[in-house]
Amino acid sequence: MLNLSSVQRLTSDENLNNEAEDKREYKKEVYLWLWLVSGMMLISVVVDIAILIELMLTNKPLAESVWLAFGSTLFLLFSAFVLLCFLRRSSLFEWVYVLGEARRQKYASSKLTDEDCKQYFKKLERLLNSNKPYKDGRLKLGDVAKLLELNPRVLSEVVNRRCAMNFSSYLNTYRVEEVKRLLLAEPEKNITELMFDSGFVTKSTFNKEFARVCGCSPSAYRAQNLP
Repeated sequence: MLNLSSVQRLTSDENLNNEAEDKREYKKEVYLWLWLVSGMMLISVVVDIAILIELMLTNKPLAESVWLAFGSTLFLLFSAFVLLCFLRRSSLFEWVYVLGEARRQKYASSKLTDEDCKQYFKKLERLLNSNKPYKDGRLKLGDVAKLLELNPRVLSEVVNRRCAMNFSSYLNTYRVEEVKRLLLAEPEKNITELMFDSGFVTKSTFNKEFARVCGCSPSAYRAQNLP
């Protein structure tokens, strides 16, 4: 005989399986879209090089460049194609709608109200801003949940609903902000040292997360912002 917890677990497993099936079903379309974008970027580079060579050999004004006209026309056609696909909800972009809907439905049966979510998130922000526990590289979701006296699954849901990211990425955002502060406050320290001081454990994760938040490398950020 199934009890309530068993039913909830089976429902959760079923939802995860459905989400996994959705991802597998649209895997081909995602890769096709990536190939299209990559191809367009490659063509753009080739056209730029062709424009440069044309201008060097003919001394034409840029406005008279044949390759510029070709590249602009191609870009407009590609943009029109993408817009048309979205408007007609082509299978090429169906995965965007399906996975977006899956995210919205993920917590559809949750008992956590928007007001509770808002209050829990404020508590989380106060904790992270005052005590800076994220500077401990071993900090996990369960550790923070314990400090806030919350269930880890509730805390994960709060972060996901408020920030549309997982807890690890959210925590790393705070770490990046701490690195940004230290890069300017302690210019004599090397970046690796500041990385560890801010709670990052591996350099690969640090570089990836810093680029995600800032759009540049730590060294570039320091060079751009130091007086």
